[in-house]
Amino acid sequence: MRYTSNKHKKTANIIIITVITAILFAAAVYIRLEKKLGSIVKEAATQQTSELIYNELDSYLKENTGMGELIHISYDEGGNIVGITTDSASINKINNELGARLSKAMKRLENSRAAIPIGALSGADLLSGSGFDIDVSFHSIQNVTTKIESSFDECGINQTKHSLKLLISTNVSAVMPGKDMTVTIDQEFLLSETVIVGKIPDVYLKKI
Repeated sequence: MRYTSNKHKKTANIIIITVITAILFAAAVYIRLEKKLGSIVKEAATQQTSELIYNELDSYLKENTGMGELIHISYDEGGNIVGITTDSASINKINNELGARLSKAMKRLENSRAAIPIGALSGADLLSGSGFDIDVSFHSIQNVTTKIESSFDECGINQTKHSLKLLISTNVSAVMPGKDMTVTIDQEFLLSETVIVGKIPDVYLKKI
């Protein structure tokens, strides 16, 4: 009797351990698949968003030439650079215009779709296109926030490159069967580059 009881307890313990192990394994697999799905969805959202933003930026830059005139350089009689100023009013105007245009452009993202093969969640190249598709639709859920950043970098002997970069941030909602997720997309686009010949005083490099 006692032997049978101990045997039953041992069997029950094995079953409990097996069930717990299976649950933990399933949870680990689920977490890994969810993380992989999030990464793939973000990549798809970024790709579709980038295309919209790039096309709108391209149109804007073709309509508005002369970005290099946003900085003004002063020289002394010897040809040395003695002052650099940025046209803050024009830069702010460009930033506001781009923010409004990009926010409007993002509305075209509404209900755009992507199909993600279930095999892509495995991470294996051979399975990346196999299995049924997970249908994902994208929706813009906030206006685009923009910021123009000015930077200087050495690019040769006695030469400095001035760059104006547009920093963009927006949120996109990805809707899937039984699951929604918010994807934050941060991107950087080059608006203009100007090569300045002559040594720039350190005081101006630190200020700009």
